Amino acid sequence: MSTNLLSLDNLCIYLNGLNGGSKKLVSNVNFNISRGEFVALIGESGSGKSLSALSTVGLLPSAIKASGKGKWLDLTYDLADHNSLKMFRGKEIGFIFQEPLVSLNPLHTIGKQIGECITTHTSISNVDLKDKVIALLKDVKLDDPERRFNHYPHQLSGGQRQRVMIAMALSNNPKLLIADEPTTALDVTIQKEILDLLHSLRASYDLSILFITHNLKIVKNLADRLYIMKDGKIIESGKTKVIFKRPTHIYTKDLIEPKIKITKSKFNASKVLLSAENLSVKYKGPRSLFRSSSKDFYALDKVSLSIKFGETLGVVGESGSGKTSLALSILKLIDYQGDINLYLPEVVCRKKDKLKNYRRNVQIVFQDPFSSLSPRLSIRDIIGEGIISHRIFSKEQVEEKIGLALRRVDLDKATLERYPHEFSGGQRQRIAIARAIIMEPKLLILDEPTSSLDAAVQKQIIKLLIDLQKDLNLSYLFISHDLELVSTISHRMVVMKDGKIVDEGTSTKLLRLSKNKYTKRLVESSIF
Repeated sequence: MSTNLLSLDNLCIYLNGLNGGSKKLVSNVNFNISRGEFVALIGESGSGKSLSALSTVGLLPSAIKASGKGKWLDLTYDLADHNSLKMFRGKEIGFIFQEPLVSLNPLHTIGKQIGECITTHTSISNVDLKDKVIALLKDVKLDDPERRFNHYPHQLSGGQRQRVMIAMALSNNPKLLIADEPTTALDVTIQKEILDLLHSLRASYDLSILFITHNLKIVKNLADRLYIMKDGKIIESGKTKVIFKRPTHIYTKDLIEPKIKITKSKFNASKVLLSAENLSVKYKGPRSLFRSSSKDFYALDKVSLSIKFGETLGVVGESGSGKTSLALSILKLIDYQGDINLYLPEVVCRKKDKLKNYRRNVQIVFQDPFSSLSPRLSIRDIIGEGIISHRIFSKEQVEEKIGLALRRVDLDKATLERYPHEFSGGQRQRIAIARAIIMEPKLLILDEPTSSLDAAVQKQIIKLLIDLQKDLNLSYLFISHDLELVSTISHRMVVMKDGKIVDEGTSTKLLRLSKNKYTKRLVESSIF
């Protein structure tokens, strides 16, 4: 019989208001983890899964309070007792945060930061400390650990920084490892490497793992049991195989539904909306004391592409491949070399306000709806801000267009007087889409628009985008590291690597028939 390691009983989490009131964020949550078990906590952004995990180690923000009972092996404690929680944090329970670049201190080397985790709980000589840190870096398969020991976080890639975070979490040989969305910001190849690493570390360190994610499919073959969260409550739990075969809650069924079933819109294959020729983005190499600068770095290197009226062009590639630089260039938000042409009369013919007209016709929906919407503005102001700045419509016309944009994204008028923090991730992304389409653009750049959303909400947003494309004859530049998603929505795809397009074609051709080694590696790393 397995030994129960951690259990939470009747966990409730509250946000204290400015006027003395409180709002319940998590309600009556109960869960347990046994020795050596891999448990996944699944839910969309705002469901309460990360708050529940943070409460186990006393890392909730000061304005948020927890109540309930916890049990670690045979020790029962109050979840509001921070002294008890300190006993477990770092030593018994290791924590891997979602965004390592934010979690790591930019002023200290990774060797020093991992060393601090060890010396907080253990007395050790400097020589032994360095040896232990390097051994940890080897365990997490960080390349050239002796050299990386003296590197700063900004000198590492996203995947390398996440390996450092894992090393920090393992530094005191914890019994439980909590991983909060550790692969969300990573591309598919690195994501698979991190998941494989956690799987191997579970055995070598005799770990229990609590894995938090919005993406149910990535834990299908890893987790022993699942807890599904929605609106601050656990709505379903059980063994992974049982839940995948016989889900009981409608929300879980939506998460498990294998594929997004859509009919791609038709487009005019002969009429080009936008073309980019020999597009390059160059950054100066870093300077040092003894030389002015090193070799220039090309984020984009002579990229050429075209997008037709009503077409969706998918762009895939690993982090650092040039996807974001491509988007920013097309938006004309960064300096570039080469030619970008938008074939619209108001852009081609008018010299006056040419850039303003261009940008009105090329809009973007960003990856994270939690940071792309101003918390200080009402939804009315967020949606209307862009169109008001162009000063071409009366106040009455602006109100009419705001209402129309809201209806097009399936939100009601009561939304207008509220603020972003009052909405879920999916609702926020609808608001971001409304902000873009109110400008009546011809091209919409979608930069990972569903990566922070769970599968059920992701399907809703994709269906909305397809409907909008059909209704408004929109063209999309769809950027993502999710090959399945891009192939579902795109008419054509391009694959980027090191600032260049290395492969292109229809989704069927790229996923099944491509002979390009890099494309094949992306496909093999994807979790379909």
